[in-house]
Amino acid sequence: LIAETGVSLGLALGGNLLLPAPESCRWCEPNAFDRWGHDALISDDPKGAAATSHVLSFGLSPLAALGAVSFMPAFRGQSSDALPNAFIVLDAMMINLALSGAVKVAVARKRPAFYYGVEQDSEWADSKRERNLSFFSGDTSVAFSLAAAGSTVAFLRGYEYAPYFAVGSGLVATGVGILRVSANVHWPTDVVSGALVGTAVGIAMPLLLHPRTGSRSNAPIVTASPPAAGAPAQVLVTMVW
Repeated sequence: LIAETGVSLGLALGGNLLLPAPESCRWCEPNAFDRWGHDALISDDPKGAAATSHVLSFGLSPLAALGAVSFMPAFRGQSSDALPNAFIVLDAMMINLALSGAVKVAVARKRPAFYYGVEQDSEWADSKRERNLSFFSGDTSVAFSLAAAGSTVAFLRGYEYAPYFAVGSGLVATGVGILRVSANVHWPTDVVSGALVGTAVGIAMPLLLHPRTGSRSNAPIVTASPPAAGAPAQVLVTMVW
């Protein structure tokens, strides 16, 4: 898990820092839904909305996810769960970042602030690199990947607070998506796509990695109470809700 997380971190950094930003947009015009959603959610303080979204996506969301699947089990005497759970959640986050960085460059969608010619009021006023990196929303996908990964791990481990974390983290992730549109840096379809990708990665990575945490000793995978039947489906329904 440590090696895999390191590889995921390398991919995330490469996808977001090393790939050259597109100089011109390939997807330049918004559709009717994007125009409507943008006009409905735009904030009078785009930079403030952007700063708040970053606090939620890269601050509260990872702390909450690690708290639910790592700190809380350690506090309750299930310390053997703590480290594997943390690496699974972080791995999902890094894979998601790698995907979002690569897709942003490939799609080259113009951000709304640049489309409307008001980039000076946005958080990317001094960053021309960000002009055509709108699709899909990285902050939104990160928040949803952490919410989904933390929830999936909690369900698989049988933690009784899993449903509460799923609902709470899902609401926070939804708030991130709304704020990214309010900040005038993403269109609504950027946010919806980011939410779907983040949720898919957040569910898939624990399902892929979780069984391997107990494979060497052939010990039971679940160290708390057994997970309820259909737990991954519960996570998906909660995230979509």
